[in-house]
Amino acid sequence: MDQIYVTLGDHWRDPTRPTRYTITAQVSKVIIHEAYDRQTKLEGQNGIVTGWGATSSGGSFSEVLQEVELPLMFTADCQGYLGNFVTSNMICTYKHNHDACQGDSGGPLAWKGEDGRYYLVGVVSWGYGCAGVTLPGYMLRSPTTSPGFR
Repeated sequence: MDQIYVTLGDHWRDPTRPTRYTITAQVSKVIIHEAYDRQTKLEGQNGIVTGWGATSSGGSFSEVLQEVELPLMFTADCQGYLGNFVTSNMICTYKHNHDACQGDSGGPLAWKGEDGRYYLVGVVSWGYGCAGVTLPGYMLRSPTTSPGFR
């Protein structure tokens, strides 16, 4: 745990340019939600990805934090693109011309619950290119997913 940090309130990719709201904290404990279910269904709703990755496939990284809202896909629909490379612990997202990109891997996929709070439901994982016309992006489900998404 001594090597895992969380940064909140950051806007610039350059760590020497924190905002007055930037907080960096060391993670002391990871707690898996007692109702975590790797089969939890979020499909048909939207998730929000943030990151400083490239703004186009093969492009340069962004200097400021980017955000994109993406529809979540049914796993079976996602498997239609790449078959068994997509497993049940993955969430796929797809919106024409909108996607996570190189450099966003490891970043959060958040979901806004009915209570107005944001929940970490996945982590940007992999994809082919960025914002492809026919290929979704792939996220790993988070073991801290809150219940109530069925």
